[in-house]
Amino acid sequence: MSLLRPSNEPEWLRHLSPFGRNFVRLLRRIEGGGNEPLELVAALLCEASLAGDVCLCLDEAAPATAGAEALPALPGPGVLREALLGSRCVGAPGEQAPLILDDANRLYFYRHWRDESFVARSILDRAQRLEDEVDPALLGRGLDRLFSPQRERADWQRVAAALACLKPFALISGGPGTGKTSIVVKVLALLLEQAEGRGQRMRCLLAAPTGKAAVRLSESIRNMKQGLDLEEELRQAIPDRVQTLHRLLGARPDGSYRFGADNLLPCDLLVLDEASMIDLALMARLLEALPARCRLVLLGDRHQLCSVEAGSVLGDLCALETPDAFSRPMLELLRPLGGLPGEAGEVQEAGFQDVLVLLKKSYRFDDASGIGRASAAINRGQGRDAIEALKNSSDCTFRSFTQTQAMYRALDAVAVEGFGDYLRCRTAEEALDRFSSFMILCALRQGPAGVEAVNERVRGALERAGLIAPRGRWYRGQPLMVTRNLPAFGLFNGDIGLIWPDPREQGALRAFFPTPAGLKSFSPSRIPELATVFAMTVHKSQGSEFDEVLILLPESSSPILSRELIYTALTRARSKARLWGSEAVLREAIARAVQRQSGLADALHRCAPADSAAPPGLHGR
Repeated sequence: MSLLRPSNEPEWLRHLSPFGRNFVRLLRRIEGGGNEPLELVAALLCEASLAGDVCLCLDEAAPATAGAEALPALPGPGVLREALLGSRCVGAPGEQAPLILDDANRLYFYRHWRDESFVARSILDRAQRLEDEVDPALLGRGLDRLFSPQRERADWQRVAAALACLKPFALISGGPGTGKTSIVVKVLALLLEQAEGRGQRMRCLLAAPTGKAAVRLSESIRNMKQGLDLEEELRQAIPDRVQTLHRLLGARPDGSYRFGADNLLPCDLLVLDEASMIDLALMARLLEALPARCRLVLLGDRHQLCSVEAGSVLGDLCALETPDAFSRPMLELLRPLGGLPGEAGEVQEAGFQDVLVLLKKSYRFDDASGIGRASAAINRGQGRDAIEALKNSSDCTFRSFTQTQAMYRALDAVAVEGFGDYLRCRTAEEALDRFSSFMILCALRQGPAGVEAVNERVRGALERAGLIAPRGRWYRGQPLMVTRNLPAFGLFNGDIGLIWPDPREQGALRAFFPTPAGLKSFSPSRIPELATVFAMTVHKSQGSEFDEVLILLPESSSPILSRELIYTALTRARSKARLWGSEAVLREAIARAVQRQSGLADALHRCAPADSAAPPGLHGR
C-alpha cells in the first residue's frame, strides 16, 4: 500500500518509481520534516537498487538513473555526507538505521549492507584457512590418476582441483567448454577418497540456480564419472543429484527458507554451479545455512550477465584476481602436486587469489571457432572483431536487419525448421530431450523483437505449418517456463517443460517437467505461473545450453543491451549460433559494459580479519 501523499511533497518525487516514492515518503515521516539532500540520495539509491546496484557511491552520484532525470542537482560530497550523518535515518556500519553510510562514502539500504558484510566475512573466513586433514601423498596420487601429465605448460584444471582440495573455499571461473564440470567430478572423487582414507563419510551437496542448470549438471556428472580411473565403490559414491538452490535451502511459499542459521544444511561440501546468477541476498542466505566447516566450491563464468536482483557476487570475487598468481605458501603446496611448471606468478601475501582459478582454454571452441573468437572479442569490447568473427565462420552467422518486419519473414522458416524436430516426437521424454536443440533468444521482453511478440509470431508460423494446433489455453507441444518459484510443486523460476498427451491418462494434456529426480507431470491448470516459451530472454536462458540459438536484437539500442548480454546469448550455443539485427546496435551493445556498484570487492581485497562492527549473523531478520 502506498503511503499517504502529503501536500508539501516536492514535484520531482512523482518522477520516481513507486518503490522510490514510498521510500522517500517513509524517510520524511521518520525524519519529521524535510531534508532534501537525504531525500535526493535516497531516491537515487532506490533507482540504483532497481537497476541491480548494491549501494550508491556518493562521490559519483548524479541524477542519471532512469526515472530520476528530473531530480535537482546534489550538493558536493562533503556537504552531502555531513547532511546525511546528521539524520536519524542514516547510521554508520554496525548501527541499525534505514540507511548505512560507510567510510568510503557508499550509501546502502541496511539489508544490503548487512548481507554484503556477512558474505564478505563468511567467504574470507574460508578463503584464509587451509584444510588440515588433507593427505598430500594421497592427493598427489589421485591427481596423477585423474589428470594427464602436463610437463610443458600449466594444467589449470589440475591446479583448480588441487586448490579445491586444499582450501575450504574455491572459485573456479571459465567460459563454456573450459572443463568446469570435469573438475567438479574429479574434486568429488578426490575428496571422497580423502575422507575414505580417514575412515570418514563426506556428505556432498550439489546445487544450481535453475532447474535446467541442475538437470544439465546432473547428467554431465553421471556421464563423466563413468570414464574416471576409480574403484567401482568410489565411483558409485560420487553424487550426481543436483538440486536448485531454492530446493536445497527449502524455499517456502512465504519467501522464507527451511535451512538457515538455526537449522544448518547437513553437508561437508557444497558445489554451486552457475554462480554468476546468484544475487547478494541469496548468497547471504546460502552462506548462513552452511556449517562453519563445510567446504564451498563456486563455479561460474565471470563474463556472463549478472544476477537479476541486486549484486554481482561472482563478478566482484573475480575482480580480485592477480592473473595466474599465488602467494609463496600456496605455491609451495601446489607445485609438488603438479600442473604448475614454472608458469604461475608469485604475489607478496596470501590473499583472495589463493582461492581463485580462471580457466582460459576452451575445449569446445578452438581457435578456428567463430563462436570462440567472437566471444573473446565481445569480452574485450571489440565490436569490429566480433562482427568479423561472426561473419566469417562455419559455426555462427550474422545477418543484418534494420527492420523487424523483414526479420519476421525470415524467422518463420527458421522457426519451423528449428522446432519441427521436437514437435514430431512421440513421447514427452523424447520431445523434452529434442527441445534443447534450438532456442530463440531475445534481448527484451516487449517490443517488436521482444519475447512476447516473437512467441506470438512463432506460434502462428508453427500453426500454419501444421506442427501445432492451438485451439485452447493448452495444446500439444506447447513449451512452458515457470515464471516464479512454486515450492509446493517442486518447480522454480526458469524451469522449462512441455504440454504433451499422457498415455497413462487416455491422452489428457499434462505439463511435463524434467527434474533431477526424473520426469514429473502436472495438470497445467493447477500451476498458476506459466508462460509459453518458443523464445526467451537472454536473462532467462542462463544456466541452459542449446545445440543452436537464434539471437534477435531490437531495431534500436537500449540500456539493457550490453557486452555481457551478447556474450551470454552467444555462449548458450553448443555448436551453432545465428545473430540477427542491426550492426550499429550490436556494436553499441558490445561497447557497453555492465558496472554494478558494490563494496564487496573492496571488503574482500583487504583480506583482513572481520570488522567488529560487522553483524555477527543474520538472525532476527
